Amino acid sequence: MAIVLEDSHVETLKSILRKLPQDNDDVIRMTSIIDMQSEYFPLTSVHREDVVETIPTDHIPAEQINDYEKFVMSRITDDQMEMIADRLTTAYLDNGYWEDLDIIVEDHLELGDIDGDWEDLEEMEA
Repeated sequence: MAIVLEDSHVETLKSILRKLPQDNDDVIRMTSIIDMQSEYFPLTSVHREDVVETIPTDHIPAEQINDYEKFVMSRITDDQMEMIADRLTTAYLDNGYWEDLDIIVEDHLELGDIDGDWEDLEEMEA
């Protein structure tokens, strides 16, 4: 599972790593991992409310549903949420992510602009 850090945390970690010996293998490895963070963009998230929405409530009296849902949310652990998030990520990657990505890139990314920039760069380097 990839861990995506908030920008502020990335900057804090970079600041700490700059203070450490730069020839240390662990520092080099951590710096590389943290630098890769800027290349990831989060897709979505899952919340306890999302999970509760999937749980049947037809056995609960209507006036108690709200309290029941709050109770269920309070019982779901962070470890359970991590497991659900991991499995959702795997399921999406296995069932549609790449197809959806292809369609969205084709529909919304104007590769002509990028190709033109590439050709300009090649001409400048020649």
